[in-house]
Amino acid sequence: MAEPITHIEVKVTVESIRDSLRKRIVSENSKLITDVIIGNLSVTEVGLRQLFKALSGVEESVPYKVGDFVMVRIDPLYGWKFDKDKTKEAGLIIQGRVRAQIMAIKQYQDAAIELKYNVLDSNGGPIEVTSPVRMTELCLEDEWPGEPELPF
Repeated sequence: MAEPITHIEVKVTVESIRDSLRKRIVSENSKLITDVIIGNLSVTEVGLRQLFKALSGVEESVPYKVGDFVMVRIDPLYGWKFDKDKTKEAGLIIQGRVRAQIMAIKQYQDAAIELKYNVLDSNGGPIEVTSPVRMTELCLEDEWPGEPELPF
């Protein structure tokens, strides 16, 4: 028996989002307001996706909370602040990920999660770094298949 489908992909034109928004704005300037909103949000797919969902009554959920410990891919993190090789040699990078703590969640931004994590600088000294990342770069520490106990 075939596996049931768990996800579908929906493609929506920007013009249909614009029309839906314009209908909801009660103002003599509704076209201008709509054009400004769509123009600003159309820089990334994230903004338009969130607007479409909001217009459809769907609120995006965030599977994390401030204070959670997560494992984050090391690649998107700010590499100039730390030495990846020294950090890996010290056991702080496991399978291309580093342990981090969620400091803030900015749900309506592309890089919605602000993390704090510990790495080593070029001298081998410990540094604490804070940087924003996308939710897709994370997994909860208890879902991590590697060693969760790291030396910091």
